[in-house]
Amino acid sequence: MATLNAVRDAQFRNTERKVDAEGWPLWRPPPRLTLSQWADTYRILSSESSAEPGQWVTAKAEYEREIMNAISDPETPRVCVMKASQMGVTDCAILNTIGYHIHLDQCPILAVQPTTELAEAFSTDRFRPMIRDTPCLRDLVADPRSRDSMNTLRRVSFKGGFLALGGANSAASLSGRPVRVVLLDEADRFPASAGSEGNPLQLAMARCSAFFNRKIVIVSSPGIAGVSHIEREMEHSTKEFWFLPCPSCNFAQVLEWTRVRFSDYTHQCIECGLRAPKYRWLAGKGEWRASQTHDKLDRPIATRGFYLSGLYSPWIG
Repeated sequence: MATLNAVRDAQFRNTERKVDAEGWPLWRPPPRLTLSQWADTYRILSSESSAEPGQWVTAKAEYEREIMNAISDPETPRVCVMKASQMGVTDCAILNTIGYHIHLDQCPILAVQPTTELAEAFSTDRFRPMIRDTPCLRDLVADPRSRDSMNTLRRVSFKGGFLALGGANSAASLSGRPVRVVLLDEADRFPASAGSEGNPLQLAMARCSAFFNRKIVIVSSPGIAGVSHIEREMEHSTKEFWFLPCPSCNFAQVLEWTRVRFSDYTHQCIECGLRAPKYRWLAGKGEWRASQTHDKLDRPIATRGFYLSGLYSPWIG
């Protein structure tokens, strides 16, 4: 009997060690990373959609860091970015957010493009290459062509959530099951109404109203003043601008087209009056500064809003 008990004790200890080694890690919470830390650690840019494919480096466009960190901040329910074309914001604010949630914070996600055709093109040209080239995502999302996959171009399932890709011109793609994260790309190209159902932004955002930890991200180049979706959203945000120090006197300021001399593409300092080429301005340490922190009732504004001129692009000019 003593020998039998000793054998059982040894088996129990072996099982206990195996559980400690293999089981407990499954209960550990995911690493607490900001969105920019996740991107710098895991994201790989694809050749189909980037002029500089390879490892993501936020420092190449430092203005993206705070935008991404605002998106992953649990205290910030909504983020708006009013930006020029070709600023890399779709990658940093839309694709990185999708990748982050598939990998570390699984939940239902809705990403909306102006039309269903553009949603399918986004899936083929941007989303799928990111999944293919980013190792931590590769095994989490099945290829829609695989025999046992339930995935399609516009609906992707993963453990703990799904990604629905909708078009703002289709009310059907904006309705359905609740989602926690809503991502609206190029909102000023959305139609005024999704068929007869009303404003597509409001339809999409209504889907996350049941979640206390919901997140809404709205990104767009500005359209027509007065009817612009992004202009209207920005009015109720913190209205933040990217300030850079003058290469000569170090006075921090917003770059403005009225102070650009196009013959040599230099920018004049508003303080000392000296001119410097764009690359010297962009080499400075920038910071976002809010111009609106409280609403008319003196309540703190929860929506982060970022204005981003094409003068800040490290890839143009």
